[in-house]
Amino acid sequence: MSILTSTVSKWDPFEASLLEWRRLCKRMKYLDSSRGIDFDRDRTHLGEVLWGIELKDANSTRMVGVCWEWREVIPNVLALSNPLGIQSNVMLKDERGEIVAPSKLVLHLNAAVNKFAWQADLTSQGSVRRYIAA
Repeated sequence: MSILTSTVSKWDPFEASLLEWRRLCKRMKYLDSSRGIDFDRDRTHLGEVLWGIELKDANSTRMVGVCWEWREVIPNVLALSNPLGIQSNVMLKDERGEIVAPSKLVLHLNAAVNKFAWQADLTSQGSVRRYIAA
């Protein structure tokens, strides 16, 4: 399952300061998701989700986004499948203006994803909602 991951990887890299990144994250919205069923396990749902924002200026339009895989851990409870595997086209700059290392970038991506209301978006769409048999 990497359709949405390949989408975000095709977008041009976007450099942002940490402060600018935090501001952009507050404006990001749900863009797309993919879903499937894990037939090898407990028939739980799994998929990818893409959040992002379209940035426009006088000369161009750019996309900035974050994509990650998710899995249903118990009925109607979704979690990141791989917290270290979050993908984005953002390149964050530290206070000195230097690009942060991938190991630090993933921490900022995790913080952003944890602030998005992504689980509610997916379960409210109904395709993930399941009921436990009594």
